[in-house]
Amino acid sequence: AIGTLSQQPRDRLGGYVQSGVRWNTFIALAIAQDLIGPEGLALVAAAAAAMIPTANALSILALMRFSGRGTGPGALLRQVLVNPLIIACAIGLAINQLGIDLAPMIAGVLDLLAQATIAAGLLATGSHIALTGGGVSVSVVTAWSLVRLLGLPLVAGALALALNTPPEILIIVLIATAVPTASNGAILARQLGGDARLAANLIAYQTVLALITLTGVLWAAEATGLLPTAMRP
Repeated sequence: AIGTLSQQPRDRLGGYVQSGVRWNTFIALAIAQDLIGPEGLALVAAAAAAMIPTANALSILALMRFSGRGTGPGALLRQVLVNPLIIACAIGLAINQLGIDLAPMIAGVLDLLAQATIAAGLLATGSHIALTGGGVSVSVVTAWSLVRLLGLPLVAGALALALNTPPEILIIVLIATAVPTASNGAILARQLGGDARLAANLIAYQTVLALITLTGVLWAAEATGLLPTAMRP
């Protein structure tokens, strides 16, 4: 798959990098809460606070570099600072650290806006999906999606085990790396001159394939005794 990627048009390589480093936090939150409960929800939220800014910065760097827009320090910093997800993480961390309690009305309005944003992102992604045509290779997209969904949790899980990570943290590592790429990748790709159609296809393929691969990753964790005792049948 890596060799095949090297033969892809340059402007598409940023899309592959983005789909490899970004992850669908909403799916991870739902799975963690179902498997572990409130503790799992809190752990994924903590992981998201660290991983989302990093993943978005790497995605912006890759998309700008391979789209030919350049990666000068000023241009890169500007794109990072205006990235909505990075801004949201910074605001959320500030509110949490300052111990600010949002008024119920404000929290309700923000919740409604968040739900509308998710729907708008999915509509934008759907409008770019083209399973065939446009020079996007189905075999390459499928191969890369499988590498991303199986290879990333394998590497991350091995590193976590080498660091003697507690079981509750290990399962969060596996969940965060085994979920598909973020659902708004096509928007970022289009904004930065990348291939939005490819980004949308990667989102679609990974989301469908993850129904099988994510189940396999969690089954393997259970079969090898890596799941926390409280999560085992």
